[in-house]
Amino acid sequence: MTLLARITCHTQQICGIAWSSDGKLFATGGNDNNLFLFETKKVLGTPHSQGSPRNPAVSVRNGSNTTDLNGQGEVLAIPAGKQKHTFSLNAACKAITFAPWQPSLIAAGGGSNDRCIHFFHALSGAKLATIDCYAQVTSLVFNPCKREIAATFGFAQPEHPYRIAVFAWPSCSMVVGIPWWGEERALYAIEYPGLGGSLVVATSDASIKFHEVWSSGKDMGKKGGGGGESVLGSPILDGELMMERVEPIR
Repeated sequence: MTLLARITCHTQQICGIAWSSDGKLFATGGNDNNLFLFETKKVLGTPHSQGSPRNPAVSVRNGSNTTDLNGQGEVLAIPAGKQKHTFSLNAACKAITFAPWQPSLIAAGGGSNDRCIHFFHALSGAKLATIDCYAQVTSLVFNPCKREIAATFGFAQPEHPYRIAVFAWPSCSMVVGIPWWGEERALYAIEYPGLGGSLVVATSDASIKFHEVWSSGKDMGKKGGGGGESVLGSPILDGELMMERVEPIR
């Protein structure tokens, strides 16, 4: 495990990080309520031959002169203030994701004092939309084929019955809401690999739950959804779990 670079940025613990699908951008979120957006090439630079510094704009620290790097050689030491944009939330920012079909679209979720999903334009730094969820946002996952985003929730107000919800973009309307009847919280979620219909959710009751929130199959990206069988053998959630427009969700 070789340390290649160290970026000084947040003033408190860093609890979230995400890369854009094209690798040109990455974002970090911290307990200091900030979301930092970086341009990969400008911060990390492009490697050159013969061991020359990768980026002359940052200092190069030799690990042999520091006790914490175990003499491993040159390490990029990137000082604070190198981010392209800074976005401020009202709570810690753990949930961060870039849209795979539009790398300039970034979504971030705030903690218990923020309880919102914020959408930003990564190039200009403009805020595009905000969804007030009345709950701690613990993770965000964009659908790779449809303009939708799934969110999981932790601590919530009593009137907030959902632990997973799917929102359409750019309308921000909720199209699917999954209620949990227990008191457990959704702590984090990832997409089931290779099958775009399911989320794998880690919960506070020490269990892992599989939820189908999107239809799967090759027609998934077409207008109106798509067919395909579920990885768990059940159809896409509908009926009582399908919502029309709920803004904000309560």
